[in-house]
Amino acid sequence: MSVKLIAILTFISLVDRSLSDRCPTAGEYVYNNTQSINFVNPGGINSPSNDSCNNISIGYTNQTLGLVAQLQYCVNFSDTDQLIFSNGVYPTVVVDKNLCNQYNSGPVLFNGTTSSIITAQLKQDPGSSPVVFYITISVAKLNIITTSTAAPTTKHYTGPGPNPYSARMDLAIAVDTSFGPGIEFFNNKTKPIINHLVNYLTVDDPPTLQSKTTRLSLITLSPFQNAGGFGLVTPWGANGTYFTQRFNTVDIVPFNSSYYTSVLTGFVQTAFSPSGIIPARNRTQKVLLIFVNSDARPSSDPDDSAGKFGILRNTLESYDVHTVVVNMGSDITNLKAGFTGIVGANQVYYYSYNTAFTSADQVAQDILASVLMNGNALCATSLNSASPINATGNSNSNTTIRVPQANSITNPQQTQAYCNNLDYTYIYTPKSANGISDGVIVSVLTQELAYGPDKLIISNGTEPIASFSGYEVEDAHICINNATNVSISVITQNGHVYSGVTVTFTELNTNCEGKGYPAPYYRRRKRSIE
Repeated sequence: MSVKLIAILTFISLVDRSLSDRCPTAGEYVYNNTQSINFVNPGGINSPSNDSCNNISIGYTNQTLGLVAQLQYCVNFSDTDQLIFSNGVYPTVVVDKNLCNQYNSGPVLFNGTTSSIITAQLKQDPGSSPVVFYITISVAKLNIITTSTAAPTTKHYTGPGPNPYSARMDLAIAVDTSFGPGIEFFNNKTKPIINHLVNYLTVDDPPTLQSKTTRLSLITLSPFQNAGGFGLVTPWGANGTYFTQRFNTVDIVPFNSSYYTSVLTGFVQTAFSPSGIIPARNRTQKVLLIFVNSDARPSSDPDDSAGKFGILRNTLESYDVHTVVVNMGSDITNLKAGFTGIVGANQVYYYSYNTAFTSADQVAQDILASVLMNGNALCATSLNSASPINATGNSNSNTTIRVPQANSITNPQQTQAYCNNLDYTYIYTPKSANGISDGVIVSVLTQELAYGPDKLIISNGTEPIASFSGYEVEDAHICINNATNVSISVITQNGHVYSGVTVTFTELNTNCEGKGYPAPYYRRRKRSIE
């Protein structure tokens, strides 16, 4: 749109003026689409500590227009001076000395799609030097909810892999609101990808503890400390339509490097707790999906330090959260360093935005197929594949396998569980003595699987020997003579998730009969936990 409003706001401190003279007149300045408005403040701040100017509000009578605010000039800020902008929705932009010095070439403060009003406020300590700033304001088509809005019904999935229509998980989507690739990219790429992804999922209305499919939460991460959070959508409290509406009010700011630790740690402790306001569901896959525009703060930042990332890592493991980072095209060195140290099935999966895809829908389908609906990726088995394993000896040597792979927490808040849509095979290759294969005992020490669809299969080469499902905790021992490649396969489908299996391979120095076992031999107890 060619119509443009130029608003110049100038703050100059004069010590001999009254407070009312030093501040602009509060209230709303309305642009009527026919003239420009200049805001000139001949005063400034020289008042008791914590005093500040009243808000200036710039708005439109035409409610179909939104504001685009651009910072053109900014000088003389002290260490404590703050220039606070808000567009009435989210997020608040705080310009301080560092940002004033760093961003002095016209960054966009708000992109015009979320609000038809902007407020400006200056805060200074007593005796501060004069400050000057200018912003220009132009108009854009107001688009609060309709930008890339998903349809209210679940979209038909035609992509590869399992259909996410019936996916059961508590899925928290965290959106980095730093500038990164820019406004156009955020609105035309990132937002549509998330909307398409959410559109393929089934969310009950209203979501409850009894929901059998997906529940959603929304988190925002900001370059401004304490600006991010999860208040836009009550954790697990929104259906798909409301989630999309709230998500499409999220805007980005013209600064990079967001804060991660406080927001994400607080969210996990609140939303993934079984005693939360809206509790996490028992035996449900828990996923944190982070869309990154730029990077995390450097570890030298005291508010996002390595120590605070350590707390976040422990929290993610303790609550058995599977974290997926979707890198939208930036260097995320700081973020990777912060997450380094998570082990086992809770390791972070990194997904890079692929420019080869021609549509946001293709990217959304690929994220679903390659990560969210792929238990091998989500539960990190593809990151730590142990196949094949070669035996180190044949004299009662043991090799133990656990699915899911254990993390570092010994006293967790949530019991660690395997992932849905898992298809994981671990191969054990016995070692022969004098050209003669000795016996191999496969012991199922613990087993907790969803009865029926989820199963443990033990094979010798291509021949299945035994299959287990449900809850069979009394030791099951399978002794195999002339073993070739002994394998265990854990196969799960969509539904409840449980603590999985622990299996030990013991290579004998004799055959099974020499140890008193017929071949093959096993004992087990069946019990369903469904």
